[in-house]
Amino acid sequence: MSPPRAVISVDFEYFSHTPAYRNARGTTADPDIGPWAMDGLLDTLDNADAEATFFVVSDVAERRPKLVARAADAGHEIASHTRSHVHLSKISPEERSAELRSSRETLERTTGTPVTGFRAPSFDVPPDHFDLLADAGYEYDSSVVPCRKIPGWYGGEWSTRRPCGADQLVADAPSSVAELPVAVMPGIGLP
Repeated sequence: MSPPRAVISVDFEYFSHTPAYRNARGTTADPDIGPWAMDGLLDTLDNADAEATFFVVSDVAERRPKLVARAADAGHEIASHTRSHVHLSKISPEERSAELRSSRETLERTTGTPVTGFRAPSFDVPPDHFDLLADAGYEYDSSVVPCRKIPGWYGGEWSTRRPCGADQLVADAPSSVAELPVAVMPGIGLP
């Protein structure tokens, strides 16, 4: 009997990309807090013979292309987490489209592999989300979190816990985009 398999995903962003950091007071000498942890994570996954999907903010790939390429070269999937980790509902549809396209192009250029997946920063899904993903050439999304409401964060909008077509979540969404919901803990209902 083979050991059970797990699906592992990592949001690869710097601390400076998070909204809490952007709104914090003070400064730091290194706005790229976090890249040193990537080497250890990749080594751990390699030692466990495990593969993961890295949802990468493409700004990271622009600043540290070798780090993102190393993950791809090790056999991990590289997917998009936007270009700048902006909350998509806070910008115009044209800006959302540019974030999606620019990120995908940068990540493909950096890794030399197709980028077909996407995860929205903070799981922020605006009404045109699936249409824009289809227009930008993405095949799947992993932005739906079927958890109870976490005040001030996310949750409570979705209940589906199994992969499905976007058209099963939102009327008139393109069926060409699949949704792979984020895992939640049974019973507790939290990510």
